[in-house]
Amino acid sequence: MELNCKEAQALMQPYVERNISDREMKALIRHVRGCKNCRLDLETNYLAENAGRILMEAGDEVDPAKLLEEDMVHMEWAMNRRLVMTVVLWVMIIILAAIIAAVVAILVSPETFRSLGQGIIDFFNIELDFDFWRMR
Repeated sequence: MELNCKEAQALMQPYVERNISDREMKALIRHVRGCKNCRLDLETNYLAENAGRILMEAGDEVDPAKLLEEDMVHMEWAMNRRLVMTVVLWVMIIILAAIIAAVVAILVSPETFRSLGQGIIDFFNIELDFDFWRMR
């Protein structure tokens, strides 16, 4: 997803408010790293939104470009972490489904039922009279 400057401008406020999708964030970060004017606008928006916190943490030595770059790196890291966690979750689901499918396949096979039934009969020492069940 490539953004033009107008589209990037529209995503700046959602970015600083953390109300932006990963896809939009990635496109915005890519755009502002290559567009000096949009980068300055995003720095301004970022500083305006976070002025109180920034002044408390940084005091008089505020470098807007450095603060924004640190924030963008942090947001990219968080986005990549979410992606990795999603992949790990799907791999775990697939492995679990394969294990369940294998267990079901083993349990559903006629040999398994036969041996399970024979095991129950042997365990409880049941004597079956099959002649009783035949139709007369």
